Amino acid sequence: MASSRNLPDTLFVGQTFASIDEAKKSVLHVMVTQRLSFKVTSSDQTRFHAICRSSKETGCKFFLRIAYMNRSDQFELRKLIPHTCDLSSHQDWKASRSAKLIAHRHGDMVKSDFQTKPRQIQTAERLQHSNQISYLQAWRTKREIQKSAFMDKTKSFQHILPFLKAITEGGLDTYTDLDNDGNFATRAHAAISTSDDGTFQWCHVAPRACIHAFWHSRQFICVDGAHMKSDKNLVLLVLTTLDANEEVLPLMWGFARNESKESWLDFLNSFRQYFLDNLETTEKERDDFEHLTIISDRAKGLIPAVAEVFPKAFHYHCTQHLAENVGNEFGKKVARIFRAACLVESKAKFKAFLDQIESLSTPARHYLNQIDTKHYATSYAPLVDFPRFGQTCSNISESINSAWMVSKSVRKPIILFRLTSSHRRLVTYRFSMHFIIYGHI
Repeated sequence: MASSRNLPDTLFVGQTFASIDEAKKSVLHVMVTQRLSFKVTSSDQTRFHAICRSSKETGCKFFLRIAYMNRSDQFELRKLIPHTCDLSSHQDWKASRSAKLIAHRHGDMVKSDFQTKPRQIQTAERLQHSNQISYLQAWRTKREIQKSAFMDKTKSFQHILPFLKAITEGGLDTYTDLDNDGNFATRAHAAISTSDDGTFQWCHVAPRACIHAFWHSRQFICVDGAHMKSDKNLVLLVLTTLDANEEVLPLMWGFARNESKESWLDFLNSFRQYFLDNLETTEKERDDFEHLTIISDRAKGLIPAVAEVFPKAFHYHCTQHLAENVGNEFGKKVARIFRAACLVESKAKFKAFLDQIESLSTPARHYLNQIDTKHYATSYAPLVDFPRFGQTCSNISESINSAWMVSKSVRKPIILFRLTSSHRRLVTYRFSMHFIIYGHI
């Protein structure tokens, strides 16, 4: 989508345009900027004619004619008679608030930051073009820009296989970080799976930089799944850790059709293959990495999947999600006591809190008795062998979900990812995956 700086500020006889669409956009832009208006009388693929919108009432002689030039394969403004009417006759022209026109003017601003608010678009349009638009029209403008920035699913699906091929290890020296041209390789492991009829099943991506960073990070991972806001049948799977600087580091992500044991098995097996099986180190160090500390929200199918893929790991349950479940079932007061019980280091104090819960709600105590305490309570957790590094819940994965909220919300999301400078190198990934949902190879 062109920005306003690519559109002319004035119109004059002899002016040329590359296409009839460019000519129309240019005329609309100039007229709105000058607070004028027009009415189209003829328009097709070879010509464009316009007169004053209020010519019948005011007798305005404005006329504009653009026609195709065979000799240059361009369109030329052949005739232009200026407006002779008063500016007041051009007020309340709907075309001046066209979402497509405003999107052309402010496309670059929104594309540089998809967190741009509609009110910022309103302000920019008022200050730069003296055009007052409503909040709703600014919101429509933002949607128009997003629509042009991301391909529709059917078309963009055709790019998924070349994209995955481009970011995988093919053609790289596995012993260096350089590609064939001597540049730093910002490559990744990536895979896609489809059913027999070509319907998308899952896709996983693990950047090389993340793999190297994990080998120098803690033996601790957090796993979480979040439903895409734009497609209820698509789940974003994210696996994160904490690096040596206490910074949240996304390691691997992907998409699946649902949260099930099969989906988690595919995802976790890919993590094991990319991050552990390729680890070039001693047998002892490899065994240490097998003893992972894992935290999750006990999503559907995740507990048996973790036990199958990482039999030597220990799986903690997110206390935040447990407390929310307790609060929803038995009330906020019970949930507050449960939160306190999770954090105490004394088993006696933990039992006292549970007795207090039982005095308020016997079903709540029975519910908690069904959950093994060592998977959530500090007083029972095997922290010596499987430290949680101060993490009692899956907040670091939730933080990534929040950071990627724009990607989850727009119709064709882009996931923006950046490693901090404290890691091996700074890399930026723009990763669009929504187009693989229903396409066919």
